[in-house]
Amino acid sequence: MNPEREDPILESCLEEVLGGRTPPDLTARILQAWAVQRSQIDGNTVGAGVQRSVDRARSTAQLPPATTGLNLPIPVNGNGHVKPAPVPELPIATQRRNKVAWESWAVVGSVLLVAGMLAAVIVPQIKRDHDRELAQPLQNTQPGNGPTRVKPPQQQLAAPEKTNPALKTEVENQPSVIVRSNNPPPEVVPSVPTNDPQPEANPIPQIVDTLPPAAPTIEPIPQKQLIQFVNHELSRSWAENKITPAPLATDSEWCRRVYLRLLGRIPSVEEITAFTKDRRPDRREQLVAEILETEKYADEFNRHWAGLWTNILIGRVAGTEPNDPVQREALEQYLASAFARRITYDQLLTELLTASGSTDSANIQEGAIHFLLSGFNKDATVATNRVSRIFLGVNLQCAQCHNHPTNDWDQADYWSLNAFLRQVAVERRGKDARLFDRDLVAQRGDADEAEVYYQTPSGLMKVAYPRFIDGTEISHAGELDKVKRREQLAKFIIRSPEMPRALVNRLWSHFFGYGFTKPVDDIGAGNQPSHPELLAKLAEQFVAYGFDLRAMMRCIVLSDPFQRSSRIPAGSTDVPEAGSIAHFSHYYTRQLQIEQVYDSLMIAAKFRRDTAGNNGPIQARVDWSSQFARSMATDDMGEETTFDGGTRQSLIMMSGDLMRSVTNPEQAGLLRGVIESPLSYEEKVRHLFMAALSRQPSSKELQGAQQLLAANGNNAKVALQDLWWAMLNSNEFILDH
Repeated sequence: MNPEREDPILESCLEEVLGGRTPPDLTARILQAWAVQRSQIDGNTVGAGVQRSVDRARSTAQLPPATTGLNLPIPVNGNGHVKPAPVPELPIATQRRNKVAWESWAVVGSVLLVAGMLAAVIVPQIKRDHDRELAQPLQNTQPGNGPTRVKPPQQQLAAPEKTNPALKTEVENQPSVIVRSNNPPPEVVPSVPTNDPQPEANPIPQIVDTLPPAAPTIEPIPQKQLIQFVNHELSRSWAENKITPAPLATDSEWCRRVYLRLLGRIPSVEEITAFTKDRRPDRREQLVAEILETEKYADEFNRHWAGLWTNILIGRVAGTEPNDPVQREALEQYLASAFARRITYDQLLTELLTASGSTDSANIQEGAIHFLLSGFNKDATVATNRVSRIFLGVNLQCAQCHNHPTNDWDQADYWSLNAFLRQVAVERRGKDARLFDRDLVAQRGDADEAEVYYQTPSGLMKVAYPRFIDGTEISHAGELDKVKRREQLAKFIIRSPEMPRALVNRLWSHFFGYGFTKPVDDIGAGNQPSHPELLAKLAEQFVAYGFDLRAMMRCIVLSDPFQRSSRIPAGSTDVPEAGSIAHFSHYYTRQLQIEQVYDSLMIAAKFRRDTAGNNGPIQARVDWSSQFARSMATDDMGEETTFDGGTRQSLIMMSGDLMRSVTNPEQAGLLRGVIESPLSYEEKVRHLFMAALSRQPSSKELQGAQQLLAANGNNAKVALQDLWWAMLNSNEFILDH
């Protein structure tokens, strides 16, 4: 046997049995037993090599000489060394057979002896440790720490017979154990007889019936101090990675991206001009406060973020199919009203998860039902995927059918979360629908143990009860008067450390184009954040600020990385487009979203006629955006967009109905007003540049405008129309930079 060679199977077995403990050194005892066994088989013949091994083992382990079973005369030479005993001469073939036999018996005997000793000495100790662990009181998880998950024993069901719809469990239902520990015990511990005194029987832990949200335990720090922390963390990252940050953006560059990110459209000529002429040292802070806090921009802000969250919650395709009860416009109206009420994120999450109502209701609040109604099916699998991905940043979709390949999630985690949503029912009435809660009764007719069933890849049927991803369970009852599972799920999510991390990561991605993870909705062991300390701090303060979305937005847009230019310094290695980690040393250029292009065209052409309560523009934007989105017809209701710089986007942008309208000099709007104004040709060109690109033209661009005028026979109307069309179809207009 080669002691240097690793045996992965043996290592795994030892790890399972020992549970991380170090076994006693039994080498000397094993060698002694080996020598005894060989002496009994071979009479009085003991090889010198075995005796030397015994001597070495005794000297190393400090064991007393063996007195039983080893009564052999051991001759010693004058130097005190063991002298080999005479060995009778045997034929060579016989010697080889004897050697093989001795080695085989030695290996078998050693393995059996090791196994017996481990079972008698170590396993009882593991069992006692396990019992003590289960007897310990619950330890609450502190905010900011990841979930410590202990899986209760899984209840397995025999595969149901086709002729018998009733499913019977193979094992008795065991009480759910609520344990949170950094060292979870093994799921199965073998029972080994022992003479040690047995501990008293543990009382059955109580299953949580209600779980109030945990109050924030961390005091909020001043926002300027939080912004300084963001700047310090990123500056440290740049220094460690030897990255030179980009210079600061100009006022016009920064102003344009602030309007795009906070309001979803470029600034008007009046807005960009007023900001660039402002000489106050805190003009950037003042502009952000004006957008976020004043009534001037309230309607635009609410509608923009309502549209963004509608895309996140149900996508762009939902509600476009015939007879689909989902109404995107109703959900967007509800979200706009929620932002107008300035509700916090935890309140918004609760309303979305617990909403009930009808699609034909005039109550705006009932528009929240369209989140769960979208893609709702019998087993609520789409809803489960969306809840975990959007609100927890945990993508459990893979675990629906098998254990997650990279993260520590398995089928039991998925279906235990799914069990929270199984009290939901949908009643269809023609094209309308009603979403409501109803008592959940198990297939066996038991409402006190209302389980859900799922099938493993091997075909084995199992049961699951509502258990959150941190291992905490609630009552198994399915009656609404005993427990409302959706309400409990909302409370679990609000108090979980995953929720603020997921929200901050998503917001950061919105403002920078990249989050701390890629993708932003799958944070876990296999997808660690690039800046863990920064993400943890922002998530902690998001909770401390009372889940205030506007406070987090203000912090991000006033941070140093958001104020950097999009021009990449020479030799920079901060190129996440190539697959590297995003270090946020410059502002990442990216294409505008579909809705941003539409709203920017409207504001640039002065076509917007929005008023409070007028939902016509919402539907018009939805109709235009739907040209670029289509369903992928997957189980999770996925979709894809063709607004990716390809041929379809180019054709619609260059010659579509919307572009023809905004570049029509006969239609009321910006272009017509500029053409009919008494301004000089150069002043008109400057105005169009400010309207489309939020900047003044360069001398070279002014020269090109003059050449365009001459090419059109000094016809300013035609030249300005061509120039306006060219700017609206330029990369500079279509990109956020």
